[in-house]
Parts: sequence; structure tokens; C-alpha cells
Amino acid sequence: MLVTISSWLIIAVMLVVAYRSIYNTGAAFALVLCMYASEQVLLQGKTGLPIAGAAINFFVGGIVLLSVGNAILQNRFADFQLPQRIFYAYGILVIAALSFLWTPDQREAGRILKEAIPYLAIIVFAAPFCLRSNSNCECFLKWFIILGAAVCIGLAGSSVIHRSIHIEVGAGRLQRMNPLAAGSFAGYTLICCLYCLYRYPYERFRTIGLLLITFLSVYALAQSGSRGQIVAFGLTAMVWVPILAQIRGRGSYVTAYMLLVALGVAGYLFLEKMGLLFRFSSEKVAVGVNHRLGPATVMLERFENSDIVTWIFGLGTSASYRYIGGYPHNVPIEVLTEEGLLGAIVYATFVVSTILVLWQKSRDPNDPLRREACLFGALFFFEFLLSLKQGSLIGNQQFFCFGIASLIYFSNALGSRASLPFQPIAKPVPLRTITSRQ
Repeated sequence: MLVTISSWLIIAVMLVVAYRSIYNTGAAFALVLCMYASEQVLLQGKTGLPIAGAAINFFVGGIVLLSVGNAILQNRFADFQLPQRIFYAYGILVIAALSFLWTPDQREAGRILKEAIPYLAIIVFAAPFCLRSNSNCECFLKWFIILGAAVCIGLAGSSVIHRSIHIEVGAGRLQRMNPLAAGSFAGYTLICCLYCLYRYPYERFRTIGLLLITFLSVYALAQSGSRGQIVAFGLTAMVWVPILAQIRGRGSYVTAYMLLVALGVAGYLFLEKMGLLFRFSSEKVAVGVNHRLGPATVMLERFENSDIVTWIFGLGTSASYRYIGGYPHNVPIEVLTEEGLLGAIVYATFVVSTILVLWQKSRDPNDPLRREACLFGALFFFEFLLSLKQGSLIGNQQFFCFGIASLIYFSNALGSRASLPFQPIAKPVPLRTITSRQ
């Protein structure tokens, strides 16, 4: 029953968000982040509608393109500034594509590239341009939290077998949905809820609602049973939430840690109730670490024993499928071995420069967007931590999406009066005044 209600809510909210995307591209960004998790609820077929995963992806992709295209036609990109740092992100993807020419298994690499192109086009090349102003960011947060709450309700009410939701795909066959995608989505929802709790003035009903969604997201995160997602969120929250709380006021700094402790206790109780605490035993953790390090070590050894040309240009995209039968579950090591030192330098430049920009802005008392730096910093840092234990370079679309979106946002959010966090009445307000009002 709960999944049925959630499914209809998701459909209704997605249609409303799609309509809002015509007028504000921030709403389209919310759809992108909910795409994979909403599939896990809707594909259970509780609404009786013939919904397919491909249909959801095409719907979201079409809305994003329509939203951005409409914004261009309405001249909303007139003062747009393209940050140069995003070319490092696009550069490493271009290098990966070019390395197809010398990869040892072009057939497998071609299949993987072909399957990834539609997702890269929407999530990496189109979606980041949805966040260019403060109004885009606020619209994204509003609709993402509303839609995220509906999705989390559906995830919590789903029948889970061995951490995964299983859906029927015909002839009595069941398909196992990815619990990591659900865990990552719960992490995004938690980050956005915590940001809103400290970003906006206290209002009883809004605060209560955000807290309820926060603990619901903790339940969805625990239900995924993913050690990586849980640890990554914990580290992300400990780094960025206290900074955000300190920006709001000295008293909030203490309450931030109290709230994080409460979330940790809730997560522990949920894991215990679901019988998933055993995954955090030293033995299970050691097995998981060895399972991740083993393939990465093989790739490093293969790379080390290669010639100087391979050191520079790499073994080729998806070469790991030839040597270890899959990707190495560590994106930095994958980049080094498959795209070489050239790719590793470009990749590292993008990661380090983006984190430095976000960190410096969050610590600058004169920056009027330092709170937003905490939001984007948390999302990007969360995905970077996950890239150390899961996914491949071209499959890590959310990581690039958050990084590129943050660079675009901070290059354009203060570019016009309409995008400021408040509206100046007569003349431009000095930066010191802006900071004091924050």
C-alpha cells in the first residue's frame, strides 16, 4: 500500500516538476537526481501503468533538454559565463573516448561507451547548466526535497531481499535493482535537507517536515546496507555541516554535532532492526576492502609493467575488462591505468581545483554565497568519496555533474541582480552589506 501511494505521488510530482522546468531550469536538475531512485519505486508496477525504465530516462532527459533549450530561446543565457575549469572535466572524458583507439578490447569498450553516451549527454553535458542562479538553486532544492520524500517513502515501503528491491521483468523472472543507487540518492536527500535546515530561518512546520524527511532518508540509506554510502555520508556531514552551522551562528555549531550524533544513532538502530549490522564487522569490512583493492592492484601492476608510451597515454578505456573482467572500482586508479599520466593530471586538476574553489568560498566571510558552497561542496565531496570504491570513469556521471554545476553556479550566480539571494531596490549593494544580510 505504501509503495502504491508513493508511486502515484512520484508520478504526480514529476509531472508538476516537469511543468515547472519550463520556467525554471532548477526544477529539471531535481528530476535528474531522482531519476535512478524513482525507477526502483515505479518499476515495481504498483500503479498498474506500463512504466518502463527507459521511458523514465527518456522523460527526464527530454525535460532537461527542453528546459535548457527554452532558457536559451528566452535569452536567459545572455550574461552566461563559461568557467574554464569545467574543460578539465570534459577533457578527461574526451581523453577516455580517444583512448578507445588503442584499448585492447575495442568491442567491449565500444559497447560500454555506446551505452553511456545518452547518460553523459544529459547528466554531464546538459544538467549542470540548469543551475546558474540563486533562483535555480532554490527551485532545485524545493522540488528535489518534495520528490525525494516521495521516493524515500517508496523505498522504505518496498520489499527488500538481500539489500535490493527485486522487480518482475516477465515470465516470473526477477531483476535485482542496484542498492548503491538507492543509497546514493538517500545521501543526496540527506545533504539537501541538512543544508535547508541551516540555510533558511526557523519555521516550525518547515523544520519539522525537513527533520521527518531527514530521518526517512536515514532509513533508506540504512536499508541499502551500503557501507561505502554510509561512511561517505558520515565523513561528508562531519566536514561540511559544521561549517554551514558556523556560518549561521556560533550556537548552531554545537547543535550540528548533536544532530549528526542523533542521525548516527538512528542509522545504527535501523541497521540493527534490518539485521544489516553484520556487514560492519571487521571480517566483512576486510573482505570488502580486499575485494576492491584486488582488481585495482592488478591494474596497477599491468600499468607498471608497460612501456613509457603506455605510462603517458594509458592502457585504453575499459581495458580493465580485458585484464580483470570488469572495472577496478576505483576511479582515480582507473584513470591512471587506462588514460595514463596525461589523463591522471587532467582528472586531478579538475578534482583539486573544484574542491579548492568550494572550500575557499565556504571559508570566506566576505563571500555572499558561502552557504551554497557548503551545499555543492558536500555533494561533490560525497560523490568523490564514492568514486574511491565504486563505479567507473564514464559511469560516474553524478560526480562530474556536481563538479561542473558548482563551477557554473559560482561563475554566474552573482552575475545579475535577478540572481542575487535578495533583490536590491535602487542601486547595487556593497559586498560588505550583502555579507551582513546573509
